Amino acid sequence: MSNELTVTYTGSNSVYCIVRRISDTAVWDAVAEAWDTWVDADIADYDIALTDAGGDYYVGSVPSVLVFGTAYRFIYYERAGAVPTTTDLLIGSEEGDWTGATLKPPVVPDVPGEDVEAADELNVISPPIHDLYGAELWRRKRAVAVRERSIAYLQMALRDTLGNPVDLTKYGFVNNDPNSPTAVPCGSSSSSGTPDTNGMLTIFRESALVEKYRWTATPTVYDAANGIVKVAIPAGVMNHTGIYLSEFGVIDANENLLWSNECYVYVLHSAWHLPGNRVYRGPPAIDDVRLSLRDSDPVENELLTNYDFDLSEIAFAATRAVQFWNDQPPHIATARYSTKNFPFREIWLKGIHLYLFELAEESYRRNFFTVSAGGVVTDDKNRHKEYNQVWQERLSAFREQVLWQKVQINLGRAYGTFSAGYPH
Repeated sequence: MSNELTVTYTGSNSVYCIVRRISDTAVWDAVAEAWDTWVDADIADYDIALTDAGGDYYVGSVPSVLVFGTAYRFIYYERAGAVPTTTDLLIGSEEGDWTGATLKPPVVPDVPGEDVEAADELNVISPPIHDLYGAELWRRKRAVAVRERSIAYLQMALRDTLGNPVDLTKYGFVNNDPNSPTAVPCGSSSSSGTPDTNGMLTIFRESALVEKYRWTATPTVYDAANGIVKVAIPAGVMNHTGIYLSEFGVIDANENLLWSNECYVYVLHSAWHLPGNRVYRGPPAIDDVRLSLRDSDPVENELLTNYDFDLSEIAFAATRAVQFWNDQPPHIATARYSTKNFPFREIWLKGIHLYLFELAEESYRRNFFTVSAGGVVTDDKNRHKEYNQVWQERLSAFREQVLWQKVQINLGRAYGTFSAGYPH
């Protein structure tokens, strides 16, 4: 093996790489030629020196012990002094499963059927945890996508406010899902002897909060110790395209809510929708949203090697676009829409772009920080002004589109015809 490690660097200092194994965070000790537990004082034993191949391109070789299919992270640093130190400047990283020649970037699934959180059945879907620069965003609201008219089960790990899995055994729950490896009958006591007096309920409602309807379902517990539960998504949700909020809640014997977790359910249009002359409604396809933003594949984002926007952000932006329409004057009772029946598809897509750009601008504004070390200036987050300008332009255009469409609806309802009621 040779030259599997590659990085672009424009400075004049030496460059090196450190290899970490993701499963147990072990670091490769290049001196001992073995996996080791990280110790700051031993960082000089971990570096793999890279060679300047010309044109700001540096290469190096990976250890021969890397195992096919195992996930690793390659972390690249600029060496400021004679030996590596923990204060050296990070200049790049990559993560993925080892293919024998390169790392295959991790896939962040947005579609049903992908294995994310112990979902081991074809029609069981679990919300992915978005990854940002190698850190998983456990506290971000999650989202799943399903196809209209399909049968799907939502399985997710319930988490506390810090992002840690909730131990449901402390609330008296036991594994009662038929597919759980340690399932016991419903209503049995937990191993601690606590009676199963608490209950759990999942409520589904449309995300723009326009419709009064809501659907309820009782989840099963797949893994109580790790907070993994599963619920069948009601047919009333699956039969109508739209964006829904599902809320898993634990209630006590008096039906008081103890705590809850929310998850977006993005129901996509399907060719197998209900028969008849029903007009194609519901939110834009996720693939179309990503394609319109050139965010359809992690490879398109060279710095992130991941999607720029995850499914929860798209669902949030799509919901806000509809809410913007409903909140803007003139208020028309017959033109107050939900994510299930909003009819103006181009306006909706532009609104999604608008609010995704607002999220991006806020991220760049908050995380903007110029770093200068060893004659190299890193300023890759200095984009908030450009994004803000584009956002302002899109907001103006979107508001104008909404206004003109509402004016047209108003004018159309101001005129009509009626018959005199007698023959000519």
